[in-house]
Amino acid sequence: MVMESEDAGLRIYKKIREFKPEQKTIIISGFSESSYVKKALKLGVGSFTKKPYTVETLGKVVRDELDKNN
Repeated sequence: MVMESEDAGLRIYKKIREFKPEQKTIIISGFSESSYVKKALKLGVGSFTKKPYTVETLGKVVRDELDKNN
């Protein structure tokens, strides 16, 4: 979510949704759940996972998102 500016990830997510509205998305960050993450979740991002994470956690997050209906 945090790149060259704090809201870069949110802006990129919005562009992806313009191009492909059904795109499934998760956020993984080393930072706490920011206001930008909360906005992205309200816009349709599937979930947020904080680093560090285990392979099992990542697998579950990805599987849960893939199993959701659009």
